[in-house]
Amino acid sequence: LLSEEKEEHFKEKVTLLVFNISRMLVMQVHTYTLLETW
Repeated sequence: LLSEEKEEHFKEKVTLLVFNISRMLVMQVHTYTLLETW
């Protein structure tokens, strides 16, 4: 039971991490394109 709980927690953390990274990348791309169009 404990290991399953840990796995769930791990999945949540990984999902959050992936979400944050992708969001950061999107923001960087937006910033870059804005700079390019200026």
